[in-house]
Amino acid sequence: MRSLCCPRGVRIIAALEILCGIGCVILGLVVLLSATVNGLLLIGYGVVLIAMGGALEALHSWAWWGNVLTNAVLLSGILIEVLMDSPSASDILFSNIISIALDIGIIVYLLTPGVRSQFS
Repeated sequence: MRSLCCPRGVRIIAALEILCGIGCVILGLVVLLSATVNGLLLIGYGVVLIAMGGALEALHSWAWWGNVLTNAVLLSGILIEVLMDSPSASDILFSNIISIALDIGIIVYLLTPGVRSQFS
């Protein structure tokens, strides 16, 4: 049975996701001023992040799946970049370490039985 209260960790993840979405929309608007398609992509990605953050806090199961899959894809992308010894990966190694730790932490947290059961 689903409780009415959203777990604190899920609220934190949802809030960070919404903030990142807002940042993407703002950055997308700035990039759009230079008349590039990348601005539209950033705005679209930001809107998806905002929607997924709100749905995660509302405990929708599709948002749980979306977050687990998104973080897994981001984690694999960063790991491939680091393992392939990409020049950009070595330039921002600290950032990659933080991203890897956050992605793993979010995935592990969302997969814990107590949290997972909230989304059933």
